[in-house]
Amino acid sequence: MKKYYLAPVFFTLFPVVSFANTAFAESETRNRLFIIIIILLIFFIGLLMIAIHILLALRRKNDSAAKPMEELDYTLLYMDEAGAELKELYDEIFSAPAEIDGNVDTPSHEKRSKFMELEKTIRKLVVDIPAGLFFDVHVIVEKLLQEHDGVYLTNVGQYTSAAQYHAKISTIISQETALVEMAGKSYSKNIHEKFSECHLFKRKSTTAAKV
Repeated sequence: MKKYYLAPVFFTLFPVVSFANTAFAESETRNRLFIIIIILLIFFIGLLMIAIHILLALRRKNDSAAKPMEELDYTLLYMDEAGAELKELYDEIFSAPAEIDGNVDTPSHEKRSKFMELEKTIRKLVVDIPAGLFFDVHVIVEKLLQEHDGVYLTNVGQYTSAAQYHAKISTIISQETALVEMAGKSYSKNIHEKFSECHLFKRKSTTAAKV
């Protein structure tokens, strides 16, 4: 118990003791029982004041401790709601499971046609890159979005994530062995405006590409 909790005790007992000494010295024997009752009443009132003081102090302490937790709960709730909205948007974009690239044995003709269109478009973008220059997968993805967004968006639903989709684009580029050669890894900005690793390629010269 803190020291200031004892303050009402001193303020209560001091007048009680003083009054008791005076009363017992000046009163007759028949009045002493009444005086004792008055003293006990005052004493219990003092104890009640102490109890109320302690309870109020504990309540203030609990309220101050609970407030940060309420703010934390609100923050967590906000994060959960934001996360749910993000997941809903993500699921909407990448809703369909992959049904090409070995996930099923016989992909539908429509999906195969879309995939062939993607391969054709990527090959055209690679051809347009000047011979002898280096480029990475992020460059091709960016050019797809800028110049052929329809082809990009048509095929995006065939993959469970953007990372899987872009990995497939990287595979398509690497298969163009007459046009490109692997040159290691690159570290550049992706479509999410963040830097990440991806495959680096070198555009072969026109003479080498004909061989």
